[in-house]
Amino acid sequence: MRLISESKIVQRRVGLYQSRMSRLLGAMFISAATLALVWGVARLGSATAAYPHAASSQPDISLTPAAYLYRLDPGSGDFITIPLPSNSSPAAVRVVSDSLRQQIWFSEPGLGRVGRVVFTSVLDYALTEFIVGGNPVGLAASETDVWFTLPGQNQVGHLDVSSGAVARYDLPSAQADPADIAIGPSDRVWVTERAVDRLAMVVTSPTVTITEYFLPGSGLMPEGVLPVEDGSIWFATSATGYVWQLVSGTGSYLVAVPMGPNSYPYRLTSDEANRIWVTLKDTNQLAMIVPGSLLYTVFYTIPTANSQPTAIGVDPLGQVYFAEQSVGRIGQLAPISGGVFIEYPLPCPDLTLADLTVAGDGSVWAVAYRTVHQAHLPVVMRDYDAGLSPFAVQMYHYGPLNGWGQAIEAGVRSVRVPAAWAGVEPVNTTPDNYRWAGLDAAIQFASDAGIQLILTIDGNPSWAAASASGPVTNTADLQEFVGAAVARYPHIQYWEFYNEPDHRKAFGLNGDDYAAMLRSIYPVVKAANPNAKVIMGGLALDWFIEDGGPFDSHFLDDVLTHCAGPCFDLANFHYYPWFRPIWEPYGRDILGKATFVSQKLALHGYSRPIVNTETGWPSGSSWGSPELQARYVPKTYIRSLAAGLLAVNWYAWLDSDTSNPGLLGPGLTPRPAYTVYQTLVTQMRFAHFVRAIPAAETGSTYLEGYQFSIPNLGGQKRFDVYWYDCPSLYTVPAGGMPTDCSNVAPLHVNASRVAIIDKMGNKTILNDADDGLADGKVTLPGGVGSSPLYVDYAP
Repeated sequence: MRLISESKIVQRRVGLYQSRMSRLLGAMFISAATLALVWGVARLGSATAAYPHAASSQPDISLTPAAYLYRLDPGSGDFITIPLPSNSSPAAVRVVSDSLRQQIWFSEPGLGRVGRVVFTSVLDYALTEFIVGGNPVGLAASETDVWFTLPGQNQVGHLDVSSGAVARYDLPSAQADPADIAIGPSDRVWVTERAVDRLAMVVTSPTVTITEYFLPGSGLMPEGVLPVEDGSIWFATSATGYVWQLVSGTGSYLVAVPMGPNSYPYRLTSDEANRIWVTLKDTNQLAMIVPGSLLYTVFYTIPTANSQPTAIGVDPLGQVYFAEQSVGRIGQLAPISGGVFIEYPLPCPDLTLADLTVAGDGSVWAVAYRTVHQAHLPVVMRDYDAGLSPFAVQMYHYGPLNGWGQAIEAGVRSVRVPAAWAGVEPVNTTPDNYRWAGLDAAIQFASDAGIQLILTIDGNPSWAAASASGPVTNTADLQEFVGAAVARYPHIQYWEFYNEPDHRKAFGLNGDDYAAMLRSIYPVVKAANPNAKVIMGGLALDWFIEDGGPFDSHFLDDVLTHCAGPCFDLANFHYYPWFRPIWEPYGRDILGKATFVSQKLALHGYSRPIVNTETGWPSGSSWGSPELQARYVPKTYIRSLAAGLLAVNWYAWLDSDTSNPGLLGPGLTPRPAYTVYQTLVTQMRFAHFVRAIPAAETGSTYLEGYQFSIPNLGGQKRFDVYWYDCPSLYTVPAGGMPTDCSNVAPLHVNASRVAIIDKMGNKTILNDADDGLADGKVTLPGGVGSSPLYVDYAP
């Protein structure tokens, strides 16, 4: 059975922008409607030097979600651009050519699909999307078969091109983290398994079987894999800086080719002369390996510094093409011309260049995307900070057994994870010897999934500090580590320094020391990456020492008093609802604590955005039920949007301990809160907060309502959220926990027709006269209880 997207097969026409007017007025006419579908780029000048950034004449679409498939004609420097579904976050692209046509395949982890483009004429093409589930990332394709990796599900998948049938196969090793995938001779499929240091071989006939080959060592982190015609398998181990040749199919004979220290070999390809080409991400180079008895290697340094070369391909003439991920360019190296480099900037700015491949006719195909969580129009929508979703979640590990696949499917786009200093530098050496492999894998996994990370620096090594979360002995040691980490991961923008530093076993009672630490690392972070943001460690800011708890009630004042000069970009606090009575004088629930923090910043002369990196419905033994947890998910996020918080982090995605149940339970079983979160993100991703709806309109002081504006055809539409705020939730008895109620309040909204969407995503259309009275108002049947309801005024 063929599974394709709701739009079935989409027939489209592509166009091309070129710099010379004569070409625009040439024989091929491109209609205005065609140009509206496609953004191109001008021809970029000489082919003997690196191309500079060209001024763009296209409309400013920097605030629009975007995903594109590009075709580059290296001879002219022109791009053909094919728009893809904006939230697809394409990860890989492959081209299959036969005697009749080209098929361009791409993976869409953001949608759980694999897509195909087939050109039916010079300008017209058909786009088909096959629903495969999970988060397909790596991709390999032939005329009859498409294979893909599903890191979040610890699987490889197969799509039969003729029938559209999809099959998924579990990998033998748990948490294998499949990375690259390729089809070799005899239709054998090869997969690198980053987390377990193995190669997997999938044999497809007579039945599908998977065999794993153990690599010689641990912590190698295999990345790219390349089967070649002589039957040998080449692969790169990024953590050790080697490229390997598996000569025998039994895995008994390996040839190791060193790429140099800290080189991070990533992807591989081969040319007509059977030479192996490798991208070296961290040394900004390409390597050419000449196999044989006189094996040797030639290195080529890319002219643009820190370009982070990733994907690579070679055309029939021996010209090498590679993706420069950090600068959004396609690079070209002509070895036969003395190693001349050319660089082609992508037509659209600020895109993540995810992958490229070279077709048999010499054309270069690439996929790129922009993950956006900010406004389309700043005037009418909230201008969220680029790249950071307001709906963040807390995770501790990467890999399929930690629910990353489910996170992607739920729409998670920002994740807070710890980055333990002790794990990277367990021993103090001169020169520094950082062990990046584990953090590399986690960050690469998130990057492949299109997820922005908030990295929490914590876990001091014992040689550097007496406390894992407290002051260090020598500030220079911390500065060196932080500078190296920020420089290594330039696409990570958000760096939080220590978790709950107001704890007395961390920096508590020494707010001045924490301020000094922030002052010392702030310029280091900015020097390594001017775009990076320093986030104050999330403060518990309640359960104080004088109340029998471990937290310093004077900590925030002490930090702000001693934080002379720039020392943080974002303020940060944690919130749990059992402390709601403390903050109720400032506003409802998390709103109250956010208001308190904002006022405290203003009192000390600070104007900073605020984030919340921990909130949730805690205490697994007393939280009441999965239903109460589910109800709290939209409440805390909606209130946070009303408070103007830049991001809010649900703690946690998985059960962190018995007192903090996650959105996923044991065995990654979704709790109702998971579906509620998914509905929330779907409904509110681009919502702009307008106002809190007063009791004079809701009819009850306990009926809590918030008005938003969301995009609609032709402009914006009103979108409200309501629930009954039970008094029992903010009058917590001493030593007790919040409890819910069954109270209901009537609600009438001024509209002739609305859609009511419950927290699980179920929709009901209501009309004015449904209550028997045509009075210009819609009455919600049964009223509004403690379970939140969305009201869409233009369904």
